Amino acid sequence: MTKLITPFIMNYHISATSYSNQAASLHINESNIKFGTTSNKSETLPNPAELFLGSFAACILKNVERFSILMNFEYVLDSYYKYSPDNHKFFLNHIQIYE
Repeated sequence: MTKLITPFIMNYHISATSYSNQAASLHINESNIKFGTTSNKSETLPNPAELFLGSFAACILKNVERFSILMNFEYVLDSYYKYSPDNHKFFLNHIQIYE
């Protein structure tokens, strides 16, 4: 007889706020993350594409952490992600694993 495996279901809830000619913000759990939606904030706040890359980096870091527990290793991870329309590449800069 086949045993059914119940998947772990994650629930997510975020909200976002933006006002005309001002910075926008994401509201996630107890965090408020400001980001730029106007050209006058482009040098001081992350833009939506940078937030996307940051989310991608966070997913990689979380998975390394999960596997370090399962596979019993410690690590130092220094990540640097760069995207350029010219080369369409992402880079993971450095990972050091300790057994």
